[in-house]
Amino acid sequence: MLDVKPIKHIDYPTLTKALKQAVDAHIEKNKRDPSVSLYNDWLTCLRGVFEAAIKDQAISRATNPAAEFKNKTRIKTEPDPLDADEMNKIIADIYKHNGDMWGAWFELGFYTGMRYPSEPSALTWQHVDFSRNEIKVNQIRNRHAKDGIQKKTKTGVQRTILLNSRAQHAIKKARAFSGFNDEWVFLQDVKNAAPVITGDPQRNMWRASLKRLGIRHRDMYNMRHSYATFGLMNNANPGFMASQLGHSLEEFFKTYAKWINRMNNSQQLDFIEKGIQGNEVNEARLSHEKNS
Repeated sequence: MLDVKPIKHIDYPTLTKALKQAVDAHIEKNKRDPSVSLYNDWLTCLRGVFEAAIKDQAISRATNPAAEFKNKTRIKTEPDPLDADEMNKIIADIYKHNGDMWGAWFELGFYTGMRYPSEPSALTWQHVDFSRNEIKVNQIRNRHAKDGIQKKTKTGVQRTILLNSRAQHAIKKARAFSGFNDEWVFLQDVKNAAPVITGDPQRNMWRASLKRLGIRHRDMYNMRHSYATFGLMNNANPGFMASQLGHSLEEFFKTYAKWINRMNNSQQLDFIEKGIQGNEVNEARLSHEKNS
């Protein structure tokens, strides 16, 4: 533990030591480094304390040790999606080894592209419209928010996801499991109506399933990428897919440019082939007319 000091006596080395202790404690508890978002949240809180001290004239802005700490930049990794066969094998394997509730959780994730694990874990029955086969996404599960629920999405924009047949199947399985309770779609404990609150159980199931099936490991977030690329490879409109995933069109094109180009390249080549065939027909007709 660090010594308790008046704020005016806290310097940069002291803060560096405290931050390292926080990181080490997180690693010991969670067996992984804190996420970039969590780390940056810590820095936001830290800088806020010293900004308040400046306003109270307890320290001067020139001697603010927290000003030296800069947010980490998130490294954008290229999507590494699974193909349809891999998706379906994993879903079937989870149903078999982990039961209907978790099978439904993974099936919905794969076939809606909801953000893992925050969006499906915050889904309530009032957001599911069976008559229209759609769900509203307007909140996420966040362990740092009040009651664990943040009343807005990551982007701050509510969206409506249209349910394809596989997503409908997942919702019906979850309904049969939970008994259509008054609140959460996905429950870890039916008896106590305890909702799914973290992504840790899913990560363990994911690793175990990929190992059983002999599927190359990739991060579980690629469930979302798998739905996006699955849609594109089956000629779904990029604008529609962007709206379903909660992306801006610009962000969607940036993220999935390779798959969009692949889809467009195939279509453009078809257009060219039709032109070639039409030209050959015209040449044959002109040749016949010339020789007759």
